[in-house]
Amino acid sequence: MSGRRFHTYFRDFAEHQINLSVLVVHPDCRRHGIGSALVKWGIAKAEENDGPVTLCASPMGQLLYEHLNFKVIGVEVVQIDGEVESMESTVMVRLASGSGTGDAHGTEIPQGECE
Repeated sequence: MSGRRFHTYFRDFAEHQINLSVLVVHPDCRRHGIGSALVKWGIAKAEENDGPVTLCASPMGQLLYEHLNFKVIGVEVVQIDGEVESMESTVMVRLASGSGTGDAHGTEIPQGECE
């Protein structure tokens, strides 16, 4: 996790957080619940320590995270020095269920044609 991102958005959660990074599902296996199961696994791990889950969402992933009770805490613009193009990444957090943000039931990876 970048130092600037940590100090700007995640510092308050410190060592108690689980940070999810680079979660991807093969295009042939999308819409089968695999992405949700991966995120729910991270939520369950964080809840074992009553901690939050933090992440930076792509536009493609943001709807999934919102569905799983993540809240937007900022937007980070990612741009390589000297490049014209940039990308926005939505910074999100999901507090532990003891904080009233939901549960992580159903953390098993779905079985089926995408095994």
